[in-house]
Amino acid sequence: MKIRGIGLILMVLGTSLSAQTTVFEFNGTSRDTSIYDFGRVKESLETLEFILIIKNAGEKNGKLLSVEPSCDCITSKSLVDKEFKPGEVDTVVFNVAINNRPGALNKTIKIKTDGQPKGFTQVIKGYVLPVFESVEEQYPYKSGNLWFELRNKFISTGNINDGDTVKQRITFYNASKDSIKLNYTQKEDSALVIAFQKRVIAPKAVSYFDLTYYPKKGGDYGHIKVPITFFTDEKLYPRKELFFHAYVLPQLNNEGKAMPQVKIDTSIVDFGVVADSVSVDRQLTITNNGNAPLAIKQVKSNCSCVKVSTLNDELSPGQKTSLNIILDPRKRLGAIEKFISVFTDDPVNPVLVIDVKATIKNSDK
Repeated sequence: MKIRGIGLILMVLGTSLSAQTTVFEFNGTSRDTSIYDFGRVKESLETLEFILIIKNAGEKNGKLLSVEPSCDCITSKSLVDKEFKPGEVDTVVFNVAINNRPGALNKTIKIKTDGQPKGFTQVIKGYVLPVFESVEEQYPYKSGNLWFELRNKFISTGNINDGDTVKQRITFYNASKDSIKLNYTQKEDSALVIAFQKRVIAPKAVSYFDLTYYPKKGGDYGHIKVPITFFTDEKLYPRKELFFHAYVLPQLNNEGKAMPQVKIDTSIVDFGVVADSVSVDRQLTITNNGNAPLAIKQVKSNCSCVKVSTLNDELSPGQKTSLNIILDPRKRLGAIEKFISVFTDDPVNPVLVIDVKATIKNSDK
């Protein structure tokens, strides 16, 4: 059994492209990335179909150099080395096997061409609902009498862009013989919005809440963990706590020839031997070597002992700025190794990781 999906046709050919080039459109767009979400599908369907419409919208012959699915579960006919004449359209059906693959679906199909765009990535997402033999199997994470359709307390979505809006539905089951009342207060102006279907769950009944996350509103990059806490009228375990977990990257745009390019003078900062009583600091230089403005979205460290900041967050082509690093060695002894992440809109290198090292010795000895 199959379910079929096709990406939204946008037809947005950029007017700045030369007429004497090969311009490939994939499902109507000449952008380099597209996402299709099948939503929640049943494993019993066995196969999903994704249709990719390929058109040469330029005025020169062109061809696909490679088509590489991220998983052997994706199969299709091959159009590699086929010559696309100007205006020619062809269709590829990608079959995605989901049998025995329950859970989150996140696959990619990467295509290289000899025209524009040079590379195209089709992301295929969804959630495969498994075939269960019992209620206990279907709702493995249990908190009191509320059982959740989760493996643990983390709701993980993997990598997301700050331009995305993440939506997910979390289903749960009342395993008790009594109704359960829910009490949840939504924080104002929160980047994470939770909407419960019901506030009273009947005995042996199923309900859900819808989760929506706005990364730009959250304003944080890299690994994020946002708590979801609510209460019930259960005598035992009334407090329920889940966590929304993701890795946020800047929204990238590498259309056209002008692009920012981030460069840092070193990715390793070794303070050597330092006393545990005095903070030490170091300055690095970040340069925009590209031909478009560079935005430094965020700098963050994985330890409160390392403070990091920049003088400027927007760099014109050729412009430099200082990255200030302060190590606070207090209450720490021995060799340490921490990391700083610099998030930018450089489409080639959006995350710079700086390794910070030191050996801290007791100043009283």
